[in-house]
Amino acid sequence: PREGETQPRLRFPEFQNAGEWEDKTLGDIVQVASGQVAPTQPPYSGFPQIGSENIESNTGKLVNVKSAGEKGVISGNYIFDENDVLYSKIRPALNKAAAPDFKGICSADIYPIRPANDGLLRSYLLYLLLSDKFLEHAIRSSDRGKIPKINREDLLRYVDAIPKPPEQQRIASCLSNLDALIAAETQKLATLKTHKKGL
Repeated sequence: PREGETQPRLRFPEFQNAGEWEDKTLGDIVQVASGQVAPTQPPYSGFPQIGSENIESNTGKLVNVKSAGEKGVISGNYIFDENDVLYSKIRPALNKAAAPDFKGICSADIYPIRPANDGLLRSYLLYLLLSDKFLEHAIRSSDRGKIPKINREDLLRYVDAIPKPPEQQRIASCLSNLDALIAAETQKLATLKTHKKGL
């Protein structure tokens, strides 16, 4: 919805009469992980380890994932699993968030964030954190210190209009289908470029 409105002007037909979206503070609908583990100790040393460099900007895609042992990580990490969305708090302008389909550990520069209840879907949370509106909030909240970063309090005070879960599911599915199309076209383009070089 636009500023001051409670319903979006563009909406899937089946939700035209589904009522208003409700303003909610992120702190009321998510949980952020706390408590770190030592990545040098088993079993964590064998877990996949995600750092900010493993999350692609704007796409939610994970790249070059290796175990904590392979990477030689020594500082404290957070545990995450398939219920979490990973959000990189360092240099938020890079817009890095991902929803891994495995259990692992992540750098302390990343927040593992999960829905606090069934009123918010993880798939929708990912796109909310990658949205332009949240990006603006994160950039505004991170202009201090040598390295820009958004702290936990600023992250949790973000407010946005949230639809009911069935509509969240429909929106997230639409966006994820578009992501799959983009990935397929990108792969085609890379193959054509390789073919051209060969020729």
